[in-house]
Amino acid sequence: MVRSTNTGREQFILLAKEIGIPFILFFLSCTFLHITSFGQSVPPDLKFRKYGLKEGLSQVTARCMQEDQTGYMWIGTQEGLNRFDGSGFKVFRHNPDDEKSLSSSFIYDLLVDSQNRLWVGTNAGINLYNDTLQQFLNWRHQTDENNSLSDDHVLSLFEDSQQRIWVGTSNGLNLIDPISGTFRRYVYDESKPGTISNNHINSIVQDEQGNLWIGTNDGLNKFNPKKGTFKVHRHQAEKPETLSDNRIKSLFIDHEGILWIGTREGLNSIDMANGRIKRFTHDPDQTHSISDNDISVIFEDHQKKLWIGTGNGGLNLFNKNTSHFSRYQYDPRDPYSLSNNTIWSILEDRDKNLWVGVSAKGVNFHDRQTERFKHYKHVPEDENSLLHNSVRAILRDKTHQLWIGTFEGISVYGVRTGKSRRFQHDPKDQNSLDANYVLSIFQDLDNRIWVGTSRGLNLYDAEKLEVFKKLSEQPTPLPNSDLIPYFQSLIPDLDTYAIAESHLKKVIKWYFLIGEKFGLELINEEEEGLQII
Repeated sequence: MVRSTNTGREQFILLAKEIGIPFILFFLSCTFLHITSFGQSVPPDLKFRKYGLKEGLSQVTARCMQEDQTGYMWIGTQEGLNRFDGSGFKVFRHNPDDEKSLSSSFIYDLLVDSQNRLWVGTNAGINLYNDTLQQFLNWRHQTDENNSLSDDHVLSLFEDSQQRIWVGTSNGLNLIDPISGTFRRYVYDESKPGTISNNHINSIVQDEQGNLWIGTNDGLNKFNPKKGTFKVHRHQAEKPETLSDNRIKSLFIDHEGILWIGTREGLNSIDMANGRIKRFTHDPDQTHSISDNDISVIFEDHQKKLWIGTGNGGLNLFNKNTSHFSRYQYDPRDPYSLSNNTIWSILEDRDKNLWVGVSAKGVNFHDRQTERFKHYKHVPEDENSLLHNSVRAILRDKTHQLWIGTFEGISVYGVRTGKSRRFQHDPKDQNSLDANYVLSIFQDLDNRIWVGTSRGLNLYDAEKLEVFKKLSEQPTPLPNSDLIPYFQSLIPDLDTYAIAESHLKKVIKWYFLIGEKFGLELINEEEEGLQII
């Protein structure tokens, strides 16, 4: 994107991209991954693409990842929060001169809650992101305030079934009241039986009965929120049916309700039905054992496959039928292998692509569907090709059609059907586009398609195919831009034009006239005109 020197314009474009629909992941490339496979079944041959500093990632240790409900991928590193939109990264860092920036650039954990709010755990408190204002509200530990966060090092975040936010720190468990900004603390107290076993909180999950399971540096705690009591599971050397180690790094509950526990000395599982514990540890003489005992992350994908990331042994795929592990590891001879064997995070996005965050080597991305680049380009004698190679707007609509706005009109592709259509300005057809220079494309809450061009605004009539209703010719300057923070969804072009929809389902047009001011206009559809806002 070409950055404008106009502050208001620049902020608006950033805001528009912040809330807009990201580019589609099937444009991403995939590469081959070296795999060593063992066991009775052949594991999938994964293909990855790597993202690092060269691709725009702020730092190369991806400690945590989350995808929000609009499709943005959020990646927390040791030097900034990254938002990936399918084509590039936007980085958020701590700014000591801005109290509404991140409280720290060192990110421990991320959480997108049920209300699509992004929570960020750092080494300087917890942050709540306002995606409209692109600002952060933060809470920190206050020494003289018992209702403040118990410690600034926020290691884990979790939302329970009652939509409450739990915060694990290096000095206790906290339950936040986001309205009052206060915290209820749960800390180890030697004089009080039934308190949590240790204050270093690494991971939190919840079972179907509503119990919280909390992994600490000294044992696994089962917490009953109604009673406020903790029951501790610990390693006992003489009892193999106990945990393999007391240092709990990661927790995960799979689709069968089995609790998986990652420790520094192996993987464990607890069958909730009978309470039995199983251990899975690395055996150098058994090639199908787990590759490393330091278990950093556990994840189950949409195919109910269990993935285990380790501290120094790469990625493992667990076969529950055979209890065998298949290994995916870095191979210096293979440029398409995992970029590092220290795995910090694993995530599957809405398109069922696998993301693996590693230490010091960025993020690895696997596209399960395409396995290759998908190219759309102009071919002079091919009517099904792109109208022009200069693309200013992209939209994937609710029916999975890909709308591509170019300098010569719109090309529409049925991603699933393979069929294509073109829309261009025709001076002899009043129902055609008003111009071929397409700047923005937007789908509103009623699934209607709006198209912004160099001449005005068009509304596509899906019931009457290839018919566009023209909404504007001459825009009116806006006296101020106070309504910008209230936009619900924006799809910007790269330079000059955007279309939005307010919470009241009113469509808003943003425009720019060369040599004049920026402005906004509210579409009054009942009167088929525009009004200033």
